[in-house]
Amino acid sequence: MKKYNILIPALDELIYLGTNLIKLKEQNSEYFRENLNSIDFYGKYSYCIWSQEPSNKNFVFFNNVESNLKYAKDNNIKIYYDFSNTQLSKNSVYDSYCNMLLSLSTEVCTSAIVYSPYLIKYIKEQYPDIKLIRPELYDNSISENDYDSYILNYENYKQNPDKILEQPKKYLIYLNSYGAANKELIDRKCNDIVEFNNINYNNYPLEVSTFEKSKELSDFISVEDMEHLSDNGIENFIIRNCNYNFFEILESCIYYLIKPEYQNKIRLELIKLKV
Repeated sequence: MKKYNILIPALDELIYLGTNLIKLKEQNSEYFRENLNSIDFYGKYSYCIWSQEPSNKNFVFFNNVESNLKYAKDNNIKIYYDFSNTQLSKNSVYDSYCNMLLSLSTEVCTSAIVYSPYLIKYIKEQYPDIKLIRPELYDNSISENDYDSYILNYENYKQNPDKILEQPKKYLIYLNSYGAANKELIDRKCNDIVEFNNINYNNYPLEVSTFEKSKELSDFISVEDMEHLSDNGIENFIIRNCNYNFFEILESCIYYLIKPEYQNKIRLELIKLKV
């Protein structure tokens, strides 16, 4: 079986989860699945209008972002920003907070999941070292040549596996599912973020709200599926942060990262550290 990398939602307030999993892997590698190569950090910060993260969460200050990036640099962790807001205008690219995130990231291996053609052009011009990733939901008018790699869910993969496996290293695949992306709901939420409106989650219903229920969906990837994809050359997988519930995100990480015989032990350790 080939080695693979897993991106976990570990930016913003979830940095705690990422740093503790990295520490556990360094000290007790036997707890982790044998073919797990690296754990990298994926996500978004509140008040970053380029993302789909609501601004009614805690504001993350400059020093906190800088500290997170220093930790990533010191531990050779790659950063993947989710900048997939679908409703950005031309002027949105000049947002000072979002630009601060990228300007601080120059010494860390950084990629960005980008939807907006305005933002693609801007990042290429201002931050040429940032690698661009096409999101699962994207505008067909945007040239695939603008991207370095592409995100898929399992249903995307199953529609055309032969094409994908011609260049498997160019693809990242979502592991856990909370339902198919609904463009209408995403556009509405993204517009509220750009306008800095308060987010009411009742307006953006999720098809599934727990990790266990997500296992019943057609685009859920089991550990066995992940290992099969890895054997076929897919190297990078992403654990979604869909419902902003720490314990559901923790369940996803435990399932994909930890060997079954150690899952209860690690879950308890991480919950104790949390509280």
